[in-house]
Amino acid sequence: MWVFGAEGVQVYSPDGSEMISQVTPDKACHTVSRDGGVTYTLRCDWYDVVSDGKKYIWASVARGSTKINVFSIKTGGLIGSFDTCNSFYDMSYNPLREEMWVHCGGFSEKVQTHMDVFSTIAPSAPVTSSVVFHNNTEMRTYGRLATDPEMGDYGLATVYGDTNLYMIDLAGREVETAIDLKGNRTDFAKLNGLYDLAYSPVNKHAFVRSQVCCTCGFEGADAIECGRYGAGNITVDGALVRGQCGRHCEGGSTDTIGVIEVDTISQTVVGTHPLIGSGAVDSAFTSPDGKCIIFFGMDGGEKVHIYEAGANGEKSQLMYDLTLDFNVTNVEDDPVYSDHAFVKTTIGDVDIDLLVLSSSNEHKLALIDFSTMGEPSIKYVTFKDEIKVGRARTRQVEWVDGTQYVWISGPREIQDNIFIIDLLTGEHVKTMSINDPRKFVSVVNYDLLGLTEMIERSVMAPSDDDYTMSPSMMPLWVDDEKKKFNYRRATFKSNGDIKQYKNWDKRKNKRCAILAKEDIFTIIEACNDSEISNLCKETCWNNVPNAILLPK
Repeated sequence: MWVFGAEGVQVYSPDGSEMISQVTPDKACHTVSRDGGVTYTLRCDWYDVVSDGKKYIWASVARGSTKINVFSIKTGGLIGSFDTCNSFYDMSYNPLREEMWVHCGGFSEKVQTHMDVFSTIAPSAPVTSSVVFHNNTEMRTYGRLATDPEMGDYGLATVYGDTNLYMIDLAGREVETAIDLKGNRTDFAKLNGLYDLAYSPVNKHAFVRSQVCCTCGFEGADAIECGRYGAGNITVDGALVRGQCGRHCEGGSTDTIGVIEVDTISQTVVGTHPLIGSGAVDSAFTSPDGKCIIFFGMDGGEKVHIYEAGANGEKSQLMYDLTLDFNVTNVEDDPVYSDHAFVKTTIGDVDIDLLVLSSSNEHKLALIDFSTMGEPSIKYVTFKDEIKVGRARTRQVEWVDGTQYVWISGPREIQDNIFIIDLLTGEHVKTMSINDPRKFVSVVNYDLLGLTEMIERSVMAPSDDDYTMSPSMMPLWVDDEKKKFNYRRATFKSNGDIKQYKNWDKRKNKRCAILAKEDIFTIIEACNDSEISNLCKETCWNNVPNAILLPK
């Protein structure tokens, strides 16, 4: 688990028992000025952090900084800080193009574009883009960005205060289409902009949170008070009045559009989702497989709606209307879920299929279990017996991929501010103290996993006494006995069947003889794997120069 906070970047073992590496704040964070260069402060804000799953972790470090930090997945070290736009809050990795896309808050420092693009193969390689949402350089353009392999060479983007849903040509790196969701619709008359964005590859629909305007500060206004940000002149029904637009009006009397569901194929609106229970909808999130769309409400976390992604062009339908047992005192009209985690894995012989939520209003976790038939069951874990204090909506929820552990943060203001939950036992197992943790990211090196599988296919020999998997369960690419053996072994390991997994150790001599006949690349990679190296030491040291191997 990678933790990004005021202490820089720290990498921990899944259960939090060991800190594996650290990049200190003086190296990981940036010095910026917010008063025109009079004073400078070291900032570790960590607005967004994204893993490419192969080589690097990409991070937006500080507001006011025009740098993107890149860290090595393998070592945890800082690779470099590269020029980009100022104050970018959202990034998206496209695995097909092997590119990291950055949604800028204004024109980039590198070129006149509202999006920067980086090659995840070579971060320093220049990549030119010309994604321009508007020509007024004084207007801010921060918003959300979504890419998905199912979209091919296209992505989606929103801009705060703009009613267009933008389709981005990822190959040409330019705006392909601006879909005006407001148009001449009378039911969208108060639509002022779009912001939060989710995408389902199942029905190819986008789910976009609308923004509206509202009057405030005078008798008969939509809101009596205008809040800490005050009011300005806005246009409502053709008249100039005092009011606000955007997030300041969320949950108010004019916030009646909610989440807009858009078919990205026909580029049309298929429906809206305005309410969750008696309150306004907050935002929408899709499950990793895109089959479910999760809606939270502005009701203190009392309700969660789970929709099923249906056919393309048809509005998604409600599957489950869940009522959760969280404390809603003083947050009855507020959103309280700043993060969530989907967990789907097998530990030993236990299948885990959960949606994990934690309200920002108390120290309690809801485990929504989808592993059984029918409506999901809900279990709660209390990890701190005291009233929640501190800033709202700063809580992080992150599953350590492939394990039984979930990490919960916050609030930042208290000393003991990281809690680790064991999903197998349903217990709080560890509390940690890290100064102002802003982001958790579970990092998996998928290239390494693929390489491990490749090595196993190269060096493993089949055995008659091994468990034989049912042919119906075997992938099509597993077309010979050696591959079948390797696939079964990988399955045993992922399922926690250590006894079967270790059976291969009894035949190391045969495997090492096979390894000795392989090409030099395979031998190098195999011998640098500590497990294989320990079994085949003689082969490794006789066939590969010591300088490129791990220490003996």
